[in-house]
Amino acid sequence: MNTVDTIAESRLRISLDLVQFPAVLQRIAELADTPMGRERILQAGYVKGETAMQKRHESLKEVLRLLRDGERMAVSLRGAVSIAEPARRAGKGGMLTTEELTGIAATLRVAESAREWVNPEDYPLLDRALSQMPSLAGVAQAISRVLDEHGEVRDSASPALHHIRREIRQSEGEIDRLLDGIIHSGHWAEFIQDPVVTIRFGRRVVPVKAMFRNQVPGIVHDRSSSGQTVFVEPMPVVQKQNQLTELRNQEDDEIRRLLAELSRAVGASAAECGAVEQTVGWLDELLGVVRYGQKTQSVLPLMGGPDLRLQDARHPLIEDPVPLNLSLEESRHILIITGPNTGGKTVALKTAGLVVSLALAGMMVPCRAGTAVPWFDRIWVDIGDEQSIEQNLSTFSSHMARLIPMMEFADEKTLCLVDELGAGTDPDEGSALAEAMIYRLREIRAYAVVTTHYSRLKLLGFRLPDVENAQVAFDRETLTPTYHLIMGQPGSSHALYIAERLGMLRSVIDQARALMDEEGTTLADVIDQANHLQMELREARQQVQDQAQALQEKTLAFEQERRRWLETSEKELRRTREQWHKELDVLHEEMMEAITDVRRQQGPDQARAVEALRDTWRRRGILPKDLEPLKNPADLHLAAGDYVQVRDFEGLGHVLEVNGKVALVEVGALRVKLPVDDLERASRPQRPAAGARRSSGGHLAIKAQQLPVECDVRGMNVEEMLDVVDKYLDNAVLAGAFQVRIIHGKGTGVLRRAVGEMLKADPRVSQFRLGERGEGGDGVTVATLGDPD
Repeated sequence: MNTVDTIAESRLRISLDLVQFPAVLQRIAELADTPMGRERILQAGYVKGETAMQKRHESLKEVLRLLRDGERMAVSLRGAVSIAEPARRAGKGGMLTTEELTGIAATLRVAESAREWVNPEDYPLLDRALSQMPSLAGVAQAISRVLDEHGEVRDSASPALHHIRREIRQSEGEIDRLLDGIIHSGHWAEFIQDPVVTIRFGRRVVPVKAMFRNQVPGIVHDRSSSGQTVFVEPMPVVQKQNQLTELRNQEDDEIRRLLAELSRAVGASAAECGAVEQTVGWLDELLGVVRYGQKTQSVLPLMGGPDLRLQDARHPLIEDPVPLNLSLEESRHILIITGPNTGGKTVALKTAGLVVSLALAGMMVPCRAGTAVPWFDRIWVDIGDEQSIEQNLSTFSSHMARLIPMMEFADEKTLCLVDELGAGTDPDEGSALAEAMIYRLREIRAYAVVTTHYSRLKLLGFRLPDVENAQVAFDRETLTPTYHLIMGQPGSSHALYIAERLGMLRSVIDQARALMDEEGTTLADVIDQANHLQMELREARQQVQDQAQALQEKTLAFEQERRRWLETSEKELRRTREQWHKELDVLHEEMMEAITDVRRQQGPDQARAVEALRDTWRRRGILPKDLEPLKNPADLHLAAGDYVQVRDFEGLGHVLEVNGKVALVEVGALRVKLPVDDLERASRPQRPAAGARRSSGGHLAIKAQQLPVECDVRGMNVEEMLDVVDKYLDNAVLAGAFQVRIIHGKGTGVLRRAVGEMLKADPRVSQFRLGERGEGGDGVTVATLGDPD
C-alpha cells in the first residue's frame, strides 16, 4: 500500500467515526441472529465494484420479500454458532467438547432449514447460494444420535454405554438401599448426626458424631468445620462404591471414544463446515441489515450517476430528526451551508456522511425512495475541533491536520464534509483561506459540503456556477432553529436580531449596526433580496411542477382507462366470436342428426321428425341472454299505457297493467302476461297511411326460429307451472307452431295431471298426449295446437 492509500485508509476510519458509522453498524448487528452475522456487519466496509453492489442490492431485495412473506413461517437463524474453527481443530486430530459438537449440530440443522425458505422462482440469488452450500445433514444426525439438545450424552449413544449406565443405576440403587438401612437403623441412631446421605469426593457418606467415630466401622472422608461431625463411608458400601467408581471410569472411557469418533467425522468435513458458516453468516448479515432497514423505514439507494441526492434523510441515532433534503450535481458539486449556531449545520453534515457511508457499504439508508449516491471512493470529514493537549494542537491546527491531506489527495471521486471551514483563527485570514480551499475543491472537481459563518463565502454561490448556497432555517418569532435545510439560499447568523429580541440595549444594537462596515451591510441586504426572489421563483416553479404532475396523472389515468376499455372490448368480441362458432358447430351437428332421422322415418314418425327439425332450427336461433344488448335502466320502469317491444316478437305491445315484475300486455288480439325483463320501452306507433296493408305474416308474429322447442316445468309447483305454460302457449300460437312438448317429469304425477287438465280446457290446444318411447314417455306431454279437425 502506497503513502496515498495509507493516508486515505487512515482518514476514512476517522471520517467514519465522525459520522457515527460504527455506532449505526452496532445497532444493525444487534438484529442479527448469529455471531457470524454480527461480526460481518461490524466489519462492513465499502463494497468494491458495480457488479458486487448490484448483486448485494438484489440479495437484500430478496431478503426483504422473504421477511414480508416470512410472516407465515419462522425466518430465523438463531442457534447457529461459529463452527469453522472447531472443525479445523478437529481436522488436525483435536477432540471436540460436547458443547462444541452440540453447536455444530444446531448450526447444520439451521442451515438445512434455511434451504426450505426459498425457491428458484421467487428468490434466485438466495436459492443459488443456499443450494451451493454443502449439505452436512449426516454429520448433524450422527451428533444428534449421541448428544441431546443440551449436550448430554444419550444412553442410546452406543450399546456399551447403555449397558454401563444400566449397571451404574443398579449399583447406585443397591448402595442407596444399604445406606438408607444404616441411617434409619435403631442400632446406629445414637451415632448418626443427621439421618441423611451426602457426597464427599464422589463417595456417598453419612454424618457421624465425632465422639462415636470408632463405633462406626468405615472410612472417614471429611470433617465438618466445627469438628463435631465426621463423614464416614460405612464398610458395607465400600466395595459397592469401588465397583461404582470403576463403572463410572468405563462410562468416561466410552464417552471419550464417542466424542473422538464424532470429532473425526466433523474434522473430515472441516472445509464444508467453513463453507456452511460463511453462507449462514452471509445470510444473517442480510437479515440484520433488512430488519434494521424496516425498523428505521430505510430504502435501497440508487447507486452510480453524477448526482448526490438525499431525500428525507434522517440520522438514526438522533431522536425525532428533521428530514434532510440535500443535492449535489456534477455541475454544482460544492454546497455551502450557513445559518445560526445550533441550527443543524453539523447534523446535516453527519447525516450526509452517514447516509453516503451506509450506501457505499451496501446497506439500506434511512431516506425516502429516490435517494441517489455516486460511486465515491472515499469520504473525508472534518467535524469538531478535537483539540489534543498531548499533541499540543490548537483548534486551528487540528483542523489543518485534517484539511491539508484533503486538499492534497481528494479528487472527483471524493466527498468532503467540512464543518466551519477556516474557523479557529483571525476572521479575515480564515475567510480568505476558506475561499482559497473552495477554489481548490473546484479545481479537483471534488464533491463537498461545508458549513461557515463567513459572509464572503456566501457570495460564491452567486458568483460561481458550480457552487450552491443553502441555509438552515431559523424562526425569528421563537428565536429557535427549525433544522430544515433550504437549498439555494444563503443564511444569516441573526446575531444582532437575536441579541435585540433577548433584551440587549437598543443603543448597543444601533452602535453595532453602525460599526458594521458598509460592505457588510450591503451584503446582508443583497442576500435578503436574493433569498426573497429565489423563494418567489421556487414557489412559482413548484406550482408549475404541481400542475404538470396533475396533468400527467390525469393523462395517465385516461390512457389506462382507454386501454382497459380496449382490452375489455377485444376480450368480449373474441369471447362472442368463439361462442357463436361453438354454437354453429353444435347446430350443424344437430341439424345433420335431425336430417338423418327424417330420412329414416316414414308416415307419422316422419312428420314428428320434421317438426323436431323445425323446433331445432327455432331453438338454435335464439340469441343467448348474456349476448343481448344492455337495457336502459329507465326502460325497466313501465306503466299502463306504455308501448313496448316484446322479446321474441316482431311487433309492438300495449301495456294494460303492471303488477310487480309481471305486466299484462296487449299484442294484437291477444292479452298475455309477460315478465317486465322481456319488455323494452318503445315509441308510440305511427298511424298507418290510408289503404296501407299489413303483411300476411303480420307485424305481431313472434319470430318462429326464436321459440324454444319445449317447455321445461320440472321442479315448479302447480301455480308456477300454470303461468309458465300459459305464456309458452301464447308464444307458440304467435309463432305458428304446430306441436309443442311440455316436460313435467314423472315423479308423483301431480304436475302431469295438472298439465293435462290445463291443456284439456285450453282452446288453443286441439289435442294432447303423453310422450311415446324416445320422446320422454310419461315425463312429457305433447300438445298439438290449432282448431280440432
